[in-house]
Amino acid sequence: MTHLKERGSFKKVLLEKFSGVFSDDFTPDYFINLLQHLHIITKLKSQSQDSSHYFLPAALPAYNNEYDNDLPKSIKPLYYVWLELAEDEWESKNFVHVPQGIFILFYVYLLEQKEYEVQLPQQHCKYRDVVTLWIKIKGKRCTLYSINRYEHIEIYFNGPKNYCPQIRELITTTINKSSDAINVKRNHAIAFPCPNGKEHCYCIVDEENKVADCILWHSNENDISENDETYWCWFGLESDSSSAGIEEDVLLNIKHLHDVRMLLKDGQFSNVEWINFGLGLGLYHNTLKTIEMDYPRDTNGCVRECLVKWLEKADDVNDKGGAKWSTLIKALEECDQNSTADYIRSKTLK
Repeated sequence: MTHLKERGSFKKVLLEKFSGVFSDDFTPDYFINLLQHLHIITKLKSQSQDSSHYFLPAALPAYNNEYDNDLPKSIKPLYYVWLELAEDEWESKNFVHVPQGIFILFYVYLLEQKEYEVQLPQQHCKYRDVVTLWIKIKGKRCTLYSINRYEHIEIYFNGPKNYCPQIRELITTTINKSSDAINVKRNHAIAFPCPNGKEHCYCIVDEENKVADCILWHSNENDISENDETYWCWFGLESDSSSAGIEEDVLLNIKHLHDVRMLLKDGQFSNVEWINFGLGLGLYHNTLKTIEMDYPRDTNGCVRECLVKWLEKADDVNDKGGAKWSTLIKALEECDQNSTADYIRSKTLK
């Protein structure tokens, strides 16, 4: 029990001590499989071949802020905040708490995702509302911190600034997946902390227009400068998409999401054409309408989720030729985005 309380880990032998709880039909193995299916626990990589360790983050104690002073400061944190649903688009929206149960799923999904190699550090924070991970990007080991403050989720990254957009894509995708798993609307927004340090105040990011306005202060002096890389590195505003430089028509996967998005952005893709673009990529109309419902009046979010589905080979993507640069270019041409298609062709199929 000590390992479970202090490290959140346990072996099947622990469950076998509670023999009165189980039966011929409801066995420890069945219970473990059920918890894994629900993503409440995850199997840890172990050097020992004779027994398996499982990780149950919900068993850990609550965070007591002891590591706050040691968090990275060279890159400003990224916040995820939740807004109440409003029927009228002109109606102001109040902030609500992080949906209950979403962070534990987020914790487990991050450990289980296959896009990046991740590892729990030896001395990682042992709290249920803090995730500390080593994450490898292009062979370089970086550290990712996620903290559930219950009013919002904070993301800190200790690594090169040019990797921040990939981390943001990973976090956003994982939060979306966690939301869907508990049937919660994706009514979250990305924000920066208030530069004045005011509590309960955020600078909500408008990625399309490259602005982040402080919601409680009415002077432009309190808004975040578009030239401040400690904030905007999360969005790769000084685009490094030209470095994508893929000279073969290779199959793409979710790791290429940032490169594809930056190329579309630099090629001046018109977001209003995103549905026709998605159909050209091989996505079903119902899939696109679901995305539209999840991201009302947010064409930038719709384009991102459309690309996620494409890179995950959803619907008829493979029948259209798979997730490749050539099929992306063809879909752009089919929805009359020829200048964007030409730009991406010049950057990829050289």
